[in-house]
Amino acid sequence: MNIQIHAFSFSEICKLMDDHTHSEKELFQKHMTLGGMPFLKYLNFEYEPSMQYLSDVYSSVVMKDIR
Repeated sequence: MNIQIHAFSFSEICKLMDDHTHSEKELFQKHMTLGGMPFLKYLNFEYEPSMQYLSDVYSSVVMKDIR
């Protein structure tokens, strides 16, 4: 069984983070730096936890599924 997960677009990120704690400029910077993985919302797009999550996803996919 395959499940496809697509990253959020910038407009979807803006809708998701519509709590006004981040400016649109800040959200764009975070989106460009971290991407649009849906789970990043739960990490409030904070840099260190988000990078750890992205690293874990990469390791899981590349090291287990592709290799």
